[in-house]
Amino acid sequence: MEILVALALLSIISVAFLRGLFTTSQAVAVSQESVVAESLARSQVESIKAQDYILVEDYTTDQYEVINIPADLAGAGYSVDIINPPVRINSDNQSFELQSITVAVKRHGEGMFTLSVYKTEE
Repeated sequence: MEILVALALLSIISVAFLRGLFTTSQAVAVSQESVVAESLARSQVESIKAQDYILVEDYTTDQYEVINIPADLAGAGYSVDIINPPVRINSDNQSFELQSITVAVKRHGEGMFTLSVYKTEE
């Protein structure tokens, strides 16, 4: 009888432990997806900063280049989009452009991470 009680307790503890491991592995996977998405977005922002400034009026024909996504991440469904809703600000009869550039990282078409930066002509 004591052996049956011990086996029952052991099985209950084992099930709880396995559920904990499963939950932890799911949390690690979600965290890893977030880190990858943020890394891709930051890489794209750095690439945009390094590229020549494109005037708002020229943006329809000439656009900022999208980074090359590593094959393993592209195969996992990651993509990067550059959303550029340009903003032109005029102040004291002096005209300058301030572009709000948004980088969106998606996985299988679902939004994972969005990062917005401003770029001006220097």
